[in-house]
Amino acid sequence: MKSAQSSPSPAQPSSTATAPALMDHLPVGPGGSQAPASSTSSVAQPVRARQSHRPASTTNTTSTDCTAKKNTLGPCRQLKTAKVTRLTNSCINIGYGEQHRAAPTAELHSSLAHDIGHVIWTHCPMQWKSWKVMPNEIKMEVRGQLSTNYNLKDLDDRSLAYINRLFGERYKQWKSDLHHHFEAFDDSQVALQERCPKELEGRDDSWAWVCAHFQALDYVNKGQVNKANRKKKTLLHHSSSRPFSYRMDARRRGGSKFQEIDVFGDVYIRLGNELAESLHTTMVERS
Repeated sequence: MKSAQSSPSPAQPSSTATAPALMDHLPVGPGGSQAPASSTSSVAQPVRARQSHRPASTTNTTSTDCTAKKNTLGPCRQLKTAKVTRLTNSCINIGYGEQHRAAPTAELHSSLAHDIGHVIWTHCPMQWKSWKVMPNEIKMEVRGQLSTNYNLKDLDDRSLAYINRLFGERYKQWKSDLHHHFEAFDDSQVALQERCPKELEGRDDSWAWVCAHFQALDYVNKGQVNKANRKKKTLLHHSSSRPFSYRMDARRRGGSKFQEIDVFGDVYIRLGNELAESLHTTMVERS
């Protein structure tokens, strides 16, 4: 994500903590600060390189080198959340901005989304089709893992709905990552019996559930329909799930007179996408 971000001022002790820019994270939840540096998600990396029955020529990209994978929830992203709470002696407050229908700043949104992702793939049982249908008592237990670094007390309805939305998105993404891991095997029984992702080690019931779920007829059919629908799309944005309004703010602060046009260029134009380039050129000419 490439939103313009301002450098944070040094944290000072106070009663209220705020999220730093470019927030990297310690694992949240009890005992999170003792997580080993090698706790990088194994599923966040190309999984075909890790299957013993694959061709020997396949390149192994598994590594704990922080510079090799900037977009994983690994040790590079696990440094500053706990540091902020230690320096301020206070948990980070989760605000809500009407403009974005999310956190007031892109930095807080990113840090919260990353930490929720870590909670999902280290603490959340994978035994439901979605976060929405998960029993409330399980949701509360999983959400509680954030309380080490975030203030979850007295959240209003909008903030709680926002947090639940992030949990839902991250749950869906984690299930998708697990599906890619599962699909790397030629035999579903091999996947079930021998290749549980390291994040689910000791949680065989979760891995057994997702393996069965991925083979269910309704899931397979839905996947085929979604794949066909994606092929029909003429424009695909590259802004992840971050609200466009954060990018608009960044462009406005940068002095842009046509934020909508600039943001369109940021999130849609990619090498070889002639349609997006043509549309952007037309917008610029008419502005």
